[in-house]
Amino acid sequence: MNKHQACPKCPSSDAYWEYEDGHGFCFSCNTYFPATLKARIQKSLVLRDAVCPTTSSSSTTVIDTSGWTRHLRADALAWLLKYRLTSDEIKNNDIFWDTESQSLVFVIAWFPTCDVHNKTPNIFISRFFRPLLDKLPKYLTTGPKTSFYKIFGSSKRLILVEDVVSAIKVARTDSAIPLLGTSVNYSLILKIKDNYDRIDVWLDPDKRKESLAISLQLNQYGIKSTPIFSQNDPKTDIQ
Repeated sequence: MNKHQACPKCPSSDAYWEYEDGHGFCFSCNTYFPATLKARIQKSLVLRDAVCPTTSSSSTTVIDTSGWTRHLRADALAWLLKYRLTSDEIKNNDIFWDTESQSLVFVIAWFPTCDVHNKTPNIFISRFFRPLLDKLPKYLTTGPKTSFYKIFGSSKRLILVEDVVSAIKVARTDSAIPLLGTSVNYSLILKIKDNYDRIDVWLDPDKRKESLAISLQLNQYGIKSTPIFSQNDPKTDIQ
């Protein structure tokens, strides 16, 4: 354990402690730093050349997924089942348990590689299940989240939602894109708009203004759109 380091967040010069597994805690600002926040994103990212017969050599950032498994820890599985996800929905939507960071991982995009059995995640969300995480947001997004949209479902009606679990639930009847927040890359939406009859917006109840603003912007682009207002977010509202 390394003691008395400068805190990455607050002005303290000696209150941050880093532990052997890579996680850290600042006793000055009471901030907890998950191991992967540093070890995986700052230290353990490595570069390798991905060379395919039909493409030229290109450098690809590779995430260490050695700790990822499809065997989800009991509390993480219980959290998914709380929203009534089926076993097939959990199995078929690139959901993993990361044993190192103690988090559920939802993969949004994979790097294209030659070996389909050794895919490399490009964009993914981690939902942490760690004791001290109440002091931090429970979610961490790795990768350029607005550079690619993962579409769930195959309906001609597309609904923009905030998170992956909501997208999985919406995809039972409609198509869905998880925005991973409330920001919209309209250039990406314009590329796919002709595939859909309409693009509606269903964000969390406290984001009604954002839902309306996004819907109005879509209308200005000539896209039929209506905000969906509910007392709950989609993952809770859809049975």
